[in-house]
Amino acid sequence: MQKFHDGNCKDKEIASDITRAISASLALRDKRDLIENFIAGVSVGDDAREKWQEYLRKQMLDELGVMVKDLNLKPDETRELLRSAFAEGGVPESGTAINDVMRPMSRFARRRGGVSRAEAKARVIERLKAYYERFCDFVTVEYDGTFCYEFLRADLRHVTHRGLVIDL
Repeated sequence: MQKFHDGNCKDKEIASDITRAISASLALRDKRDLIENFIAGVSVGDDAREKWQEYLRKQMLDELGVMVKDLNLKPDETRELLRSAFAEGGVPESGTAINDVMRPMSRFARRRGGVSRAEAKARVIERLKAYYERFCDFVTVEYDGTFCYEFLRADLRHVTHRGLVIDL
């Protein structure tokens, strides 16, 4: 990525090498649009690492907002659940964490849309896991007493393919 950026973002061979490396990596395939959209938006003279972090923060917030709205979730509780998921390595599927992010709903009756609470809960778990998987390679959360620090990793140094290192 840095070679592409240093070359004024015009070297098509480097861009295609980045695309091939992403396609070859199972871990990055579902993140392809994130990386390619970032590359397309980087301007010459920008600090690529800083822009990457800003871009990830914006994407995470935007996608979280869409999910909260689509599923009618409680925003603060959803953010806290995801913060925990990134810290602990996954979205919980059992316990009360999922129920805490969902709005009250009858456990027995179906909603107007014909969805039972169990179906709604399964849908929430699926979307939360997809969000987690999309961003887990880019986010670490560390707890220090009562404070929570979120760090967006600004690099993908360990992603290599045939000697190509993607380093944002």
